[in-house]
Amino acid sequence: YRREQPGPSSDFDMPSPRNNAKRSIATSSGETFQYGFNGPLAIIFNVVLGFISAFFGTGGGFLRMPVLVAAFSFPVRVAAATSIFALSISASAGTLIHSFVGQVDWYPVFVWTGLGLLLGGQIGARLAPIIRVAWIVRMLVLLLLAMGMRVIFQGFWG
Repeated sequence: YRREQPGPSSDFDMPSPRNNAKRSIATSSGETFQYGFNGPLAIIFNVVLGFISAFFGTGGGFLRMPVLVAAFSFPVRVAAATSIFALSISASAGTLIHSFVGQVDWYPVFVWTGLGLLLGGQIGARLAPIIRVAWIVRMLVLLLLAMGMRVIFQGFWG
């Protein structure tokens, strides 16, 4: 398998955003990821993403990851982890609010979804170092196409 090199994604050369605070993350296996972060641009992006997510009823993770890679030069694996972490916070808050008003179907939906998330997270964490970054990006492109087609179909046919 191929490890990701420090800096922007190893398969794609991304331009470095302006006014970056430099970040570096080292994994327990010794991999180091270096990237920049633009705070004001991130705030604007998250406000827009929050509006889009609320408007279309999505979590927004499928939009967050490509922007983190393209606009902020995050390595793909760091962008994926960041996106999932942010999504887990908003999903947990949404679940908590819906449970207070009695709109959570605890069994079977919540139990089976939770089990799927736990198993999928463990499998994904073990596969991530093995899968090449280019394949992760290809899967993301397919996901974006599918989500875009879903939004178009829902707009026309409800």
